[in-house]
Amino acid sequence: MGAQAVATSRHRIAAPPRSALRDGAPLATTMTPCRRTAWLGLVAAAALAAPVGAQNDFACCAASATMTYGNCFSVVDGIESWADFTKCWQRAKEHFSNTTRDQNNLTIADRYQIFSFVLSVPKSSSSSPARLSGDPPPKGVLSLDEAVMPPDDYMRLHGNLPFIITIDFPTERANASACANFVLDGLDMEFVSGLARVQSPMQVRFSGCGASRSKLHNFHLRSLGWASPQFSFVQIEKSEIVSVEPSAERTSSYAEALCMMEVLVEHSTVKYFGSIDLDIGGTVGLPQNGVRIVESSLLALDPATVLPGYRPAAQVDAYEVTFVGSFPDGPPNETWPTTFVQMENALIEYIGDLQVGTVHAINGTFRPWLHASSPTWARDDPPLVSVYRADGDKRGFGSKFSQCVLEYAWGADIKLSAISDSLIKWVPPPADVSIPASWDNHSWAALTFDLRTQDPSNAFPQPLFGCLICSRPTLRNTGRTIPAENVTVSNGTDAPFTRFRTADEKGTCTLAAEADAVMSATRFVFV
Repeated sequence: MGAQAVATSRHRIAAPPRSALRDGAPLATTMTPCRRTAWLGLVAAAALAAPVGAQNDFACCAASATMTYGNCFSVVDGIESWADFTKCWQRAKEHFSNTTRDQNNLTIADRYQIFSFVLSVPKSSSSSPARLSGDPPPKGVLSLDEAVMPPDDYMRLHGNLPFIITIDFPTERANASACANFVLDGLDMEFVSGLARVQSPMQVRFSGCGASRSKLHNFHLRSLGWASPQFSFVQIEKSEIVSVEPSAERTSSYAEALCMMEVLVEHSTVKYFGSIDLDIGGTVGLPQNGVRIVESSLLALDPATVLPGYRPAAQVDAYEVTFVGSFPDGPPNETWPTTFVQMENALIEYIGDLQVGTVHAINGTFRPWLHASSPTWARDDPPLVSVYRADGDKRGFGSKFSQCVLEYAWGADIKLSAISDSLIKWVPPPADVSIPASWDNHSWAALTFDLRTQDPSNAFPQPLFGCLICSRPTLRNTGRTIPAENVTVSNGTDAPFTRFRTADEKGTCTLAAEADAVMSATRFVFV
């Protein structure tokens, strides 16, 4: 089975939630939605909030679609072929659609909320990496419609916790404590929401034991308004994921578009609507360095194109991309900035807020989703980009951007990080969008740099070196004048060879000498 989440002693500071920023609370250790899901999605669903009469156990599907109810660690022979995987999928449908109730008025899915596909290395396998025997089923076979779920008073029975389908990558047959070199090749899955009903939350989890050993290749997943996907300790290669987080009617705190912990994403595309959480691992004995995105794109999409009738959620903290990394295990050292990279030759498109903590990015692009239908334009507070130091060790690593493009829609706050040879640029909203008046002089309507370049706590120098900064100018919108943003460089931030400019209303920024004349339109403060 995949590695279980276990508490660690390493102190980490996660991305600050919008509510904390709004209330002026200090940055504190938090459990991100990704971490909360990993811990409570398995542990609490089975132990903390189970209904009266539940047995707090797993439904485990193994070889020949044999079911075991209880602890999946007791399974000896797991799924070895695509034929058995397909049979287990049918078992999952039967499990969640079963309407028979026991003396406590519980269905079998109420008693066993977690349905696990237990994979094994085929006994006859001689290849490395090992893989399921036979051919994967074609598109459409592994599909689950929310309509199969029986009507239920789910919130009364389970509170906020979801049903869960897990795909558990195998360990070695000869050594159950060793991670098998295994690739799941050609898996195509689909989860479809019944938007007309307020139904039971679902999550689908892919649990490995290391991105170098547990791999998804040529993988296709469509989670359309239901079954929020989570990936932990796996590699995703040459794959496509489409995920729309549950709609406005859903109340589960586990309902993100995507959650990843210690995942390597290579040569792949993710299309999403909602929030994304990219986090460090929380498992003793496994890496705790964060998600790596290489030669890949995370792109926002209009949910109406894949799920007609969808209504976006309205909660304040929705539509965030949170990307939290770490330096490699062991004492801080000067080699980390050049040897370990979380984002390389990759693109992340974000809908609302962007929070990037202790992430090393080379040739990465971050850009806001400037679609007219974006829920961001209806917010009372503006979207914020935050780049910061996420680790809490005495000698801390902040984020490090080299040859990157960081675009923002309204304001950005860059703290305790190193930025070099990069472009930081305001981009204008669509012409037909009305900017809320509450954004005009909001505390987040500014561009701030607080890098503390030579602070002794820095694991490496943190300058703003050789960059082009293009800030937001004075704007005209809905008949009013919106003042240009303040640009503040403070607390010993060194900015050698960095040029500060003000963009025009179309977002154009020039390096011509005459551009210095328009700097007066923006308030630049060096402290």
